Amino acid sequence: MTIDAARKASLLGDEEARKLSFGLRRSERFGNEHVAEAALLDLWKRLEQRYGGPEVGALVALNADFSKLGLLGDVISQATSAEEIYARIVRFNRLLNQNTTLELKATPSRILLFYHHPRVTTAHNAALHAGTICSLGLLALVPRRFFDAPLAPEAAYFACPPTAGLEALHDIFGPTLHFSAETSHIEFNRVALRRLHRAGQPHILGYLERLAEADLEQLPARGTLAAQTRQFIGQSLAGGAPSHAAAARSMGMSVRTFQRSLSREGATYSRLLQETRRELAERLLESGRYSLSQITYLLGYSEQAAFSHAARRWFKKAPRAMKADPRG
Repeated sequence: MTIDAARKASLLGDEEARKLSFGLRRSERFGNEHVAEAALLDLWKRLEQRYGGPEVGALVALNADFSKLGLLGDVISQATSAEEIYARIVRFNRLLNQNTTLELKATPSRILLFYHHPRVTTAHNAALHAGTICSLGLLALVPRRFFDAPLAPEAAYFACPPTAGLEALHDIFGPTLHFSAETSHIEFNRVALRRLHRAGQPHILGYLERLAEADLEQLPARGTLAAQTRQFIGQSLAGGAPSHAAAARSMGMSVRTFQRSLSREGATYSRLLQETRRELAERLLESGRYSLSQITYLLGYSEQAAFSHAARRWFKKAPRAMKADPRG
């Protein structure tokens, strides 16, 4: 959906969009969520640099086609109210991205929708901000896209510095924007939101929800701190391995608490970093799609020689030999 919307916004050419789509589908087909996540962050980085700021996320959201959300898009197409749509987006968000979390909080007068993403390397900060703006933008556009109602959030909060280009942001989020906030979220007037209704087919919605629940059950659990840490490492490797302290911050812990918690699970950060790199290296080499310099970058090594040395230690052969004979 992101690539298609960027193409519609003239941020990507047709051939460039085709190649990027093929690369992402290939990563997903190999079951490598870390590579797919890194590729998506690299895409957002490209779009942010091309446009000149993270507000490009709003431009992508304005051109997004909700029907390209897969099974989640089918589910929300049958929901009869705006609140039902938001509840189902939050419930099934992991079908779209296992690395992000949406949270809905309701008061008698407000609906608040929060977007959370694990912190990434500094090199991808702007990309993360652009992706966050896009995700919040899609949520903010629900009244317009599904109910043809000119209802915008009462306020939008972004955990990023102020941006220069605000026109696209105002088009989606209205006039009240707050930057450098502690959390990224939007606020709707709940009374106004409750007025939005449309006809639906409950039996179709129920069927689609059962399919979505079945798909959710197939996803790996977020699980232990070690598993979450490996996920963070996999998302953050490209361009430079994340530090121990960065991993601790992403988990909302001090370094000491983080170390102790990993130790109780029989793990250490350095071992998790090496295991994640080894697993990712094996998949990248066997795919045959990436050059050694690209793999070096995706694994967070500053020099190809360092990656080659690690590969020889892991696989008892040079990485070039593994590329030449993927079956080993």
